[in-house]
Amino acid sequence: MALGEHCSIIQIVGYQNSGKTTLVEKLIAKAKQEGLRVASIKHHGHGGVPDNICSSKFKDSIRHYKAGAIVSSVEGDGVLQLSAKVDNWSLEKTLKLYELFSPQVIFIEGYKQEHYPKVVLIRSQNDLSLLRSLTNIKCVISHIKLDKEAVKKHRVFQLDEEKFYIDFLIEEVVKKMDQNLFKIVRDPISVEEVTNQVSRREVGAITLFIGTVREFTKGKRTLSLEYQAYDSMAVKMLSQIGKEIKNKWPDSWVAITHRIGKLEITDIAVVIAVSSPHRKTAYEANEYAIERIKQIVPIWKKEFWEDGTMWIGDQLEKNQYAERRPSKGE
Repeated sequence: MALGEHCSIIQIVGYQNSGKTTLVEKLIAKAKQEGLRVASIKHHGHGGVPDNICSSKFKDSIRHYKAGAIVSSVEGDGVLQLSAKVDNWSLEKTLKLYELFSPQVIFIEGYKQEHYPKVVLIRSQNDLSLLRSLTNIKCVISHIKLDKEAVKKHRVFQLDEEKFYIDFLIEEVVKKMDQNLFKIVRDPISVEEVTNQVSRREVGAITLFIGTVREFTKGKRTLSLEYQAYDSMAVKMLSQIGKEIKNKWPDSWVAITHRIGKLEITDIAVVIAVSSPHRKTAYEANEYAIERIKQIVPIWKKEFWEDGTMWIGDQLEKNQYAERRPSKGE
């Protein structure tokens, strides 16, 4: 599975001295403040090898590299410095390497022609050509006042509106993460796919809750179930449960997928995956998740029995509707 399916990726692009590095620094700090695992990639677009490779203060750590090693590294006190020489080194290869570190968000400085969501920094009117040549632009941050007609297709911030564009971009990051982690689907659920969303190198336990359609409830035989949901609100509530779990167990990761539509006996209705460095947290957080789903997520089910049908108005099964699906207010 591609890294972009596990985490949010945002490019920061613009011409030289447009403020790309400063913006990336601020985004990293804000994302870290929000408890996210952040990574960054910078494209050295001015020709030659990156500056640090040539710096005398790195001479000891780079001697193996200069001697001809295609990859060399030095590690100390938890910090790894790595140098690699590979022909046709691409952004995709770098992202592949970053999978080892399980980031939740990657900010990429440069690589204008790549396809990831972009923030475009504008210094002057001459830079507006970027808006015509680049794709997947999420917003524009400008040093100057821009003609509204020239940028009418884009979300535009002024450089001094820092709080607004930082908050906007972090919200976009979280939104993308939530789309990956919390889902309402109509097709059969892949347990492996949900599990992969919380798989990290640093975890020591992954607990799975797999809810299936059972045949007998309180002695009554069920033939099948039909789940329905207010999809957008259901996803929002699943995301809220994820935030609650993160607040209670900060070192945990959670992914939840719930299926709706017609389900037969033994079909999987919901999968909850929780990972943590410690098994107790993984157990407790998973149990918390299923209980909260029953309490707050707007999903209803219609039970088909041998002698009739019934809409169940909530997952705690306190309300029943013989004739109809419950309304939005119910």
